[in-house]
Amino acid sequence: MSKRLFLILAGALITALSSLAPADAQSYPMSCMIRTMDEAVVVPLAGMARVAFSTSRGPIAAGLQPVQCAFADRAVRAGEPNRLCFAASINEIIFNGSTATRASFGGPGLAVLQSAVFGPTKLVNVTVHLGDVGSLGGPCFLVDAYGV
Repeated sequence: MSKRLFLILAGALITALSSLAPADAQSYPMSCMIRTMDEAVVVPLAGMARVAFSTSRGPIAAGLQPVQCAFADRAVRAGEPNRLCFAASINEIIFNGSTATRASFGGPGLAVLQSAVFGPTKLVNVTVHLGDVGSLGGPCFLVDAYGV
């Protein structure tokens, strides 16, 4: 591999990784009531996944219904993304015809993805920052930490 090609590939990798957790990104606590979601997407080559959610009417203390997310101090605002993006992988998928009957996931987002695809309903506490992962279709709340 030529030095120039190596530098181009290294620069592209650094740019992609820096979009996941920019140094100046501020993280915020968010809670989501995850259950079988309308949209759960895994992009294996990117090692990322996303799940779509509905916004709650208020902050976490106001209560969450299944498929809703909210911040500790407020609801997700109009114009903010309605997706969580996080690191995940697919270890195995078993199909019966065109229906996936079982899947094995990995990565830090394992619990979120498992509940989003197959259930059961689970309250998930995360910290997030606003970001954009092109391979996942644009802006989303990127998960920085779980169980906080």
